[in-house]
Amino acid sequence: MQNPGILPVEDLYQALHSGYTIVMYVKCKYEYVKYLRNSAPPGTGPEDLRLIIIKPDWSIQVHGGKYARPEVQLPRNSRIVFRDKEILAGNRKRKQALRIIIHETYWIEYPRLGGGLMIRELTHNDIVNFVRSYPRLFLDCDNVIIGAEDLFDELYKRLRGVGRPDLIAYGCGRLYVIEVKTEQVNTDDVSQLKRYVDGAKQYLDVEEVVGILVGESFTEDAERMAENYNFKIVEYPRPIAYIQVKELLGP
Repeated sequence: MQNPGILPVEDLYQALHSGYTIVMYVKCKYEYVKYLRNSAPPGTGPEDLRLIIIKPDWSIQVHGGKYARPEVQLPRNSRIVFRDKEILAGNRKRKQALRIIIHETYWIEYPRLGGGLMIRELTHNDIVNFVRSYPRLFLDCDNVIIGAEDLFDELYKRLRGVGRPDLIAYGCGRLYVIEVKTEQVNTDDVSQLKRYVDGAKQYLDVEEVVGILVGESFTEDAERMAENYNFKIVEYPRPIAYIQVKELLGP
């Protein structure tokens, strides 16, 4: 998408009017108000990666984290307006108003969903495949070759003595060595990545070797240790939403 923050407004309206559900994975923040007699203060959601589901009955749900319950939802027959970088929704009967500000759109699908999303635990392969498919969420380079084992086969062979990292990528003059953990990352995991990075530096003539740790969370000691080694740490950005929707859509 050339303008990642710009929504395809006409396509979105056409999808709803044609009976399709809209499912989008975006980086956004939102403002939510429910007008009550006691004038409840507005709720806000800070900038984060979220799954937004808009159904042809003109209901909307905003999902964050790895739980099925939406952060915010408006019922059917809500009024929904799409703008280039905003989604505005309101429901007079429920006295609800929602404003979503889009900062980046990663993907939009238009499935015909028959039911709700089902939650399941992420596997290690799920996260590795997500990093492989969406490297720009994790790397500081938009044009990379990632996970092409045949291209990096010789390096993998040479690293055999210290272990095999989950992914290797190359772009912007840098080699990226990526290790994925499904749970909290500790200092042992940082040390493991350090061995991979040191091994890669011995065998390749590149400007820079960047170590990246992807995990659900990080201990304070692991964060300090990674910072000392100049490693990048990334809490995987809610990929459960992506994987669930892809399962519903099928191959």
